[in-house]
Amino acid sequence: MTELEVPVLKWPPEREAPLEPPPAYAELRSSCPMAQTELWNGERAWLFTRYEDVRALLADPRLSSDARREGFPQSNATIARARGGQRSLPRLDPPEHTAHRRMVSKDFLISRVYSLTRPLTEASDDPPRDVAMDFLRARSALFNLRAEDLAATRVSRDFVTERNGVTHITVQQVINGIDVFGGLVNVNIDRDGRVLNAAGEIISGIAGPSGGTPEKPVGTVHLALAGPGGTEAVARHYRGDRERVRRFATWEALDLLRRALG
Repeated sequence: MTELEVPVLKWPPEREAPLEPPPAYAELRSSCPMAQTELWNGERAWLFTRYEDVRALLADPRLSSDARREGFPQSNATIARARGGQRSLPRLDPPEHTAHRRMVSKDFLISRVYSLTRPLTEASDDPPRDVAMDFLRARSALFNLRAEDLAATRVSRDFVTERNGVTHITVQQVINGIDVFGGLVNVNIDRDGRVLNAAGEIISGIAGPSGGTPEKPVGTVHLALAGPGGTEAVARHYRGDRERVRRFATWEALDLLRRALG
């Protein structure tokens, strides 16, 4: 019987962009979905990149979630130390995991969680989008909102969970026609038009006229550009009113991109 030859990938694989999966995963998925990877300590672990295979493995009782077991692959030294004595629910195997899950599962059912919450607003016949925006206007201080911040938004997502009739509205911050990364507020509204909960933040920043501190005075702007060649980040302190700070920050961000493109 000959030994199965599979590629060995160095861990962690290289990324071309910080928020995208490593390109090596797509290559392996098409050419060799079952590979090996060499970990930080020289040990090897199996790496599966195809959805169907991963799903089958997670359902296989021969595999263990117990990080304390000998040979359990750890992605780095810090995680190895942290998980060495870990006894949390996700790190238990059946039948112990099953017994513990049954103890707490009823308390975390969706119906149980909803029964413990109170809507944040009264019922409304208005469209869910209007309900969400009215809610944010009425609680502008809670979400660090100025009137001009809220005006510079768009609804980027609007869908209904059929099972419970909850409408999910995502409000995206926009500046000069460009979506602001991380500038999101999610508002969930029940079928009676009541806001159940909301979370997120519109990034107001410190462009002025107020909001600065001695460490971060008004006009402080951080710019960053990430690409295949790495990440470049700069900090700037612009003088002038709010509009002038925004204008200069936009120009410099575009210049940063221009220089990166050559």
